[in-house]
Amino acid sequence: MATDGELSYFDAIGDDGRRHALAKPFSDPDRGALLRQVGAIFELLPPPPAAVLDCGCGTGWLASFLQRSGYAATGVDVAPAAIALAGDNPQFVGTDPPRFMVAEVEHLGFDGEFDAVLFFDSLHHSVDEIAALAGALRALKPGGVCITSEPGAGHAAVSAHEVLTYGVTERDMPAGHIVEVGLRVGFASARVLPRADALGTQLYRPRPEGQPRWKAALRRNLLARAALTVRTTEWAKRDNGIVVLTAPR
Repeated sequence: MATDGELSYFDAIGDDGRRHALAKPFSDPDRGALLRQVGAIFELLPPPPAAVLDCGCGTGWLASFLQRSGYAATGVDVAPAAIALAGDNPQFVGTDPPRFMVAEVEHLGFDGEFDAVLFFDSLHHSVDEIAALAGALRALKPGGVCITSEPGAGHAAVSAHEVLTYGVTERDMPAGHIVEVGLRVGFASARVLPRADALGTQLYRPRPEGQPRWKAALRRNLLARAALTVRTTEWAKRDNGIVVLTAPR
């Protein structure tokens, strides 16, 4: 059962918060990281016109990208206000909009309808990831994929203020745990890939204000950058990676 905070979040954030949510990803300070991550997910999806379910869709910005790319997109969110905003999202003016529905990800009512299911920064808001992933498996056609991109260890602590302010659910959701649960509920296979946003931050973001010059020089060194890239892609992905779960055929 979703918390009251999850149900009322889009009412609680006020007009400015709703405007920000409607304009994502372009309104977000980390828009570059978001767009890199979305690009990585598009590489992992089956080609259009595949049917894709966006779980925890919020105001529908990712579903909009999917629909404009030729996918048959469906977005679900537990918050009725989010689905109302998605239905009126100005990004859909003059387009064939996605299908939007109010639904809890722990109680998905789909059966073999989708080629892909996405949890983009949303599974960690669930109260029962086992039920959510089991529902995603039921929603998939044979051989379909469930793709997750979730925050790993430390996220719950960093998000304590949001929990206190809005009563939302914020949990650590490491990639390794998602793999374990996915295989337990019946997915045939799983693989973990690096998050493109984390890699891009290491490679492209300018030197942080106040960072010692020796650290900046180290980042410019070819061998040091190679080691940093390996650390980001191979060492960190088990905690903070993209997970691709494949349904049995």
